[in-house]
Amino acid sequence: MDRKISFSDVQKAVDNAYEAYKSVKKGEIDSRVKDYVDAKDFGIAVVLADGRIVKRDSADKKFVIGDIARVAVATALASQYTPEEIVKKSGTMPKIKHSEDDHKIKLHINKHALRATSAIEPTGDSDGKYNLLVDTLIDLTAGEPVLNDKVYESLTKEANEINVVDRLAERDYELYDDPELVVNVYNKLRSLQLSSVEVATMGATIAADGVNPVSKDIVFDGSKAATITTLLATVGNKRRKRAQLMEVGLPVVHSFGGGVLAVLPGFGAIAAYAPAICDEVHASAKGYQAIASIAKELQLNIFASARVSVE
Repeated sequence: MDRKISFSDVQKAVDNAYEAYKSVKKGEIDSRVKDYVDAKDFGIAVVLADGRIVKRDSADKKFVIGDIARVAVATALASQYTPEEIVKKSGTMPKIKHSEDDHKIKLHINKHALRATSAIEPTGDSDGKYNLLVDTLIDLTAGEPVLNDKVYESLTKEANEINVVDRLAERDYELYDDPELVVNVYNKLRSLQLSSVEVATMGATIAADGVNPVSKDIVFDGSKAATITTLLATVGNKRRKRAQLMEVGLPVVHSFGGGVLAVLPGFGAIAAYAPAICDEVHASAKGYQAIASIAKELQLNIFASARVSVE
């Protein structure tokens, strides 16, 4: 079953979401980015699989992408390995061991993202791994990632203070590359800045089976798109992911910097940015609500039987 909507429907949904949530003052700006953002910023961008774009307000403002970096990691991982190999490398064993301090001290970095990053070739080459992932981001976004040196310094200091490498070793958490190298590469990747339009283009490239709808370049083999989408939908806190899939109906990834991305294969992607983070969803208060609103108004749901296309 196919369901068609008009481009004006998309424009209206974006406008409605912007007007509904532009005055929301919920949440707090993460301390790691508070010196580099404007609390008033609020941007929304929809990039369709055919390259058409709808955007509002601060959609071209760059923000720290944080764990939205997982999109590049997932793309590189799916490009280098088969789904069966990814399942084997990301299997449930060995599980991370828990100590009494686990509820008091958090790693503040996603261990699953670290494992995925560690598996990406080349190994033993920090610059090589990082450059491959940055090149992947550039290809996905048709944009220009900008490193926020101060945020990178902050994340590096945080990782050292929490002893992330030692804590992973204590819990026998398996990585496929040198742990210190992996933590450094992933934190540097998390410190890059992109705009909502660029982030939405990244999602739309996945939605368009690996063809960047803006640059028209083939970024990856289209047969890998389903694997990448699955990784985006499932990697992370299980309860939070379940709630997001129920509330938004789409795979969602987000940033401590205030960005949120949702992807629907065949349709495109929605990205939003507002720096205040809401504890309830651990994501941008305005951004998350705006994306949920757009998805609901347009009846976008990855689990629905109808495939949505825009006339």
